[in-house]
Amino acid sequence: MIEGEATIQMGDDTVIAHAGDTAVVAADMWHGFTNTGEGRLRIVCIHASPVMIQESLDGA
Repeated sequence: MIEGEATIQMGDDTVIAHAGDTAVVAADMWHGFTNTGEGRLRIVCIHASPVMIQESLDGA
């Protein structure tokens, strides 16, 4: 997390992360995040896999 606040869902777990925090998600675990702060959210996402599959939780 570079700036802001995010609520991160990792499987059945939910955490709130702030600037300076790091979240690590196991391979093949559904995860997502929402900007739950008052301002801008800036994050860096690193994916070790050569393929990234992005899906919406609501199926959209």
